[in-house]
Amino acid sequence: QERTTESIESLRMGLLVAMIGMFVLLTVEFRSYLQPLMVMAVIPFGVIGAIWGHYLQGMDMTMFSLFGLVALTGVVVNDSIVLIDFINHRVADGLPIKDALIDAGSQRLRPVLLTSLTTIAGLMPILLERSMQAQIVIPMATSLCFGLMVATFLVLFLIPTLYYVYTVATGGGAHAPDDDDDVSKPTQRIDIWAKPQVAGPAVAAPVSGTDDIHGDGASGPHDTPAKTHVGWPTSH
Repeated sequence: QERTTESIESLRMGLLVAMIGMFVLLTVEFRSYLQPLMVMAVIPFGVIGAIWGHYLQGMDMTMFSLFGLVALTGVVVNDSIVLIDFINHRVADGLPIKDALIDAGSQRLRPVLLTSLTTIAGLMPILLERSMQAQIVIPMATSLCFGLMVATFLVLFLIPTLYYVYTVATGGGAHAPDDDDDVSKPTQRIDIWAKPQVAGPAVAAPVSGTDDIHGDGASGPHDTPAKTHVGWPTSH
């Protein structure tokens, strides 16, 4: 019992050091303090999947199960890194945040699934093994396999949601206008209605009595608008 307690304490310290190391590396990669937290947010869901896997398999949690959980923390973040890195590149290319999230979900779906399915397929022979020698490592494979299954399914919904919340909170372009929300349309309507109001008086402006309407270069009282000549008597 004392050795088990010491092993658990040592494993806890090792997990803490691994988490700090992952955070530092992701911070350097993404140049952000919040995006690494989004990447690591999927880890608790992987732990939940590992616990469900033990329940479905009818197994108790052992030291090897804890070893599998520690290894799981470094595996489940791969899918998150793939998605967030792709979203960052799409946003950097000028794509609106909503379009970038949808594009990431559609174009990175296959790489995410392949990354997880290949790992799960490699663990399946250990899970299906029934020999006495394999019973020691089966709990570790159970933690990895079932934790990765649940994390892979949830990461496709969790990461886009967290990224959108992160963008809104930091004001990084989540409110960029879309095609259906063009802020220039009201301004265009005002300009269209304003043109006749400006042009109308200019067209209807009366001609002064000194304007040259005959084009002969002279001006005087006789150069009045044509409508003022209608009522004058004509001299012969």
